Amino acid sequence: MGRRRAERQELMQFRILDRLSRMNATERERVLSRLPAQRRRTVEANLRRFQQMPPARRQMLERRLQQFGEMTPERQQHLRALTREMMDLPQDRRTEVRNEFLRLQRMPEEDRMDYTERQSFRDRFSERERELLMDLVDTAPPPPPPSGERLRPGEQAPGTGDAQPI
Repeated sequence: MGRRRAERQELMQFRILDRLSRMNATERERVLSRLPAQRRRTVEANLRRFQQMPPARRQMLERRLQQFGEMTPERQQHLRALTREMMDLPQDRRTEVRNEFLRLQRMPEEDRMDYTERQSFRDRFSERERELLMDLVDTAPPPPPPSGERLRPGEQAPGTGDAQPI
């Protein structure tokens, strides 16, 4: 129950940042002036990052948070556990696994099945990394709609850096 509440708070934080970014400077200052100093600094830093995001990225983030909120608590918990497992990997492996997850997630099921059976895929990832990847693909909400073309094996998915969430 506490985790579900945390996810609702994340979505609420996103909506607050969205509202603050739409306010004029005077209105925003009035709202921010009511916050304790440390909280205000945190909100202002998050707001700066939020405002620097392209509108399409903001919309995608909101949609992903809503999708996560619509998942069953059990599925949310499982996805969090998988994410923690991925974050526990060494930096180079984490980046490789994350990029591959994004690539696999955007592939049609048939292409994904063919691709993951290839020896080159098995050579690049340990057995546990392969299991983690497939579990992530099966558990995570669907990716945003493609922007025109399907990803093919070996292509780099857009936005595959290790960016920190807001």
